Amino acid sequence: MEYNEKLKKLFRSISDLQIQRVLYDEYNDIKFLQMHEKWKDIAIKMGSILDFLTYDYFEQNSIIIPNKSNPTFHDRLVFIRTQNLIGVPNDWFLADQILRDYRNFIHLQIMIKQNIKVDKATIDILQPIFEKIILLF
Repeated sequence: MEYNEKLKKLFRSISDLQIQRVLYDEYNDIKFLQMHEKWKDIAIKMGSILDFLTYDYFEQNSIIIPNKSNPTFHDRLVFIRTQNLIGVPNDWFLADQILRDYRNFIHLQIMIKQNIKVDKATIDILQPIFEKIILLF
């Protein structure tokens, strides 16, 4: 699919134009970062976009996760997958496994201590899943 056509289909459920613009900017940043092989930054951007989209989906649909007063991104990913809410559960499983700790990627001490590596191979696995998932929103 041509890039501009794909953009038209993204984030169509977001009615707030300012939020939509932020999401488009974040998505475009991913394309820019790929050209510069900034794999860790790409993972952070993908995680941020999915975090927002899942948060918004739960809010818009009044979905409550039992026993979770303030569910995390991981909690939402697990709930979506186990309750088969949207998309294919295996896609959500892979996104969860790769992006579970995406926020920690900004903390060098955690990346070093836990020996977290985000490389092209990681992004090559995640990219098609990410692209498929964001089209669900």
